[in-house]
Amino acid sequence: SRFLTGILMGQIFGASVAGLLSQSMSWREVFHVFGVLTSLSGLTLALMIFYKQAIDSKTSTRVGLGIYWRIATSACARPILFIGFLEGVFFFSAFAFVASFLRDSLGWDYLSIGLTMTGYGFGGAAYALLSRKICSYINSRQRILVSGLLLSSSYLFFPWLSSTTSFFLCFSCIGFGFYMLHLILQT
Repeated sequence: SRFLTGILMGQIFGASVAGLLSQSMSWREVFHVFGVLTSLSGLTLALMIFYKQAIDSKTSTRVGLGIYWRIATSACARPILFIGFLEGVFFFSAFAFVASFLRDSLGWDYLSIGLTMTGYGFGGAAYALLSRKICSYINSRQRILVSGLLLSSSYLFFPWLSSTTSFFLCFSCIGFGFYMLHLILQT
């Protein structure tokens, strides 16, 4: 849950920061900033892994690409991997188009787009906070159905929304639905 919280906070603040930076610099410069920040975080993680492996040889022997190969070649994992692949294709292909739709069709500035898209992170955070209670009321199959309905209806209504609030709520529903489905697949 700490890992998911970190991811969601990154999504919430990342969209806002990207929108803010896009208002003050060119899109190329934004990629330079994020490239440097990503390189620094990757270097930090690499140093942490190196240091951890140097002091804990039991853990370091279980980490590596081999575990991913065993999962990918496992017959029981293939259906889940295929469903995860479809989830990524359908979700991220549509979600990637959202910012350009708001910019080109509605004339929004980048800061407004970034702040509105933080709804996705807030929706995911809401699911993370409520997941224990939700799981006690409905089973995995019902959650898959609910998340599918939530995601599909959000994308179906998206072109007819007009206010910042309605888009924020739509992104919140998308984040909530995505994490409801995605965490079932991860488990």
